[in-house]
Amino acid sequence: MPALLVLLLACGLSEDRFAEEMSVAVCDLYEECGYTETFGFESVDQCQEVVFSSYDPAAGTCADHQPGPSADCLDGVAAMSCQDLYDAAWPAECSARCG
Repeated sequence: MPALLVLLLACGLSEDRFAEEMSVAVCDLYEECGYTETFGFESVDQCQEVVFSSYDPAAGTCADHQPGPSADCLDGVAAMSCQDLYDAAWPAECSARCG
């Protein structure tokens, strides 16, 4: 296996990258389902700023970031339907991402 690939696999999904990707995934879902304004956001950009701040590593909300469940969480959010959002059926992996 090439050394660069081994390094990338060992590093996993950083907490900063998770916060960035999660804010995009969540707000894209809100927009797709027509909930951006319902949840009080004036724009997708504002949504992303607010969602990012709730996952920002500087906020200290995740004591033990787990790259595997974090990546699975992002995959799960990307696969959510509008009905899942309505039912608040967030992927279980999102709860497991902090260890």
